[in-house]
Amino acid sequence: MEVESPGYGMSKFHFRVRFRIQQGWFLNVDSPTLEIRSPSGNMDYVLSGFGDATIKEAEWLVLRSAGDGFSSEEEAHFAGRGAKNAIMWCGARMRVGVDLGDDKPHGGASDYLKEKVLREDGIRLLNDPHGLVVYEDDPKHPTRFVSASAALQVGRTPSDFEEYFLEAMDMELRLTDKETLGLELYGLSHFESAPRARLLTLVSVIEAVTEDTPRSAQAIELVEELIRFTRNSGLPKSEIDSLLGSLSWLKQDSISRRGKALVDEQIGQKEYDNKAAKNFFQYCYNVRSELVHSGAPSDESLDVGRLVTQLDQLVADLMVAIIK
Repeated sequence: MEVESPGYGMSKFHFRVRFRIQQGWFLNVDSPTLEIRSPSGNMDYVLSGFGDATIKEAEWLVLRSAGDGFSSEEEAHFAGRGAKNAIMWCGARMRVGVDLGDDKPHGGASDYLKEKVLREDGIRLLNDPHGLVVYEDDPKHPTRFVSASAALQVGRTPSDFEEYFLEAMDMELRLTDKETLGLELYGLSHFESAPRARLLTLVSVIEAVTEDTPRSAQAIELVEELIRFTRNSGLPKSEIDSLLGSLSWLKQDSISRRGKALVDEQIGQKEYDNKAAKNFFQYCYNVRSELVHSGAPSDESLDVGRLVTQLDQLVADLMVAIIK
């Protein structure tokens, strides 16, 4: 168990975001903290390795607001949500895995331990969630966060992350539920070591962000006729209900066609593995279908790992393109 202290001061509200990063990835920073200063001066941040780890060595990082804090919990939560969105966006922009959790503590100190430490040491303990937390300073007691620890990281220079993070904050991202899910799936895909499972997850990112579009009027009319026929088929009710559920989805265009159209609309000029973006997505979707139905691609010579590398690039480009 690690205990990490963010410091304390005037009774103000602050936010912090604790997140997990892809093994072997992040920033080549040998110090435990990195200050990120907004050119506008509106907001500064501190990025730190969890516990005593340097940023270079940390698997878990904490981004927190710097300065005097916010005058209300609502303001702090609004800014914290923006920071969390920005970190997810950076993951796609930099093509790395970022896991920002569910904003809930998993383990930590019991109420008994919190009371004991407050009474004996004068320290307020708060359980540290995986994700975003907003908290109020206690002017009389320093605040420390308690949670589980983790291990080794290596990686890049900090300039890209600083640039992209501040760019995303200036964009004031307001992510839809579908966009949030897409970024969450993209980040988590980097923690999956099996190429087949990673391919399925990356294709699911595109499925998550596509919008339902109806088929042509003639196609919908045909589906309605099939529905009427099924209702009067005389089959057992349970089987009719199951078939009707499947038939109702036929009124919407197929996921592969919707995904292909979205990719072409957003990044149509780019090529992946020497294929136009939409054609490469269709190829990956076909491989995905083969994996789901048989567990292996029909082409035994296919290097799924190499395919995943190209698909990762396409998905990252797509997420950055659609989130504006």
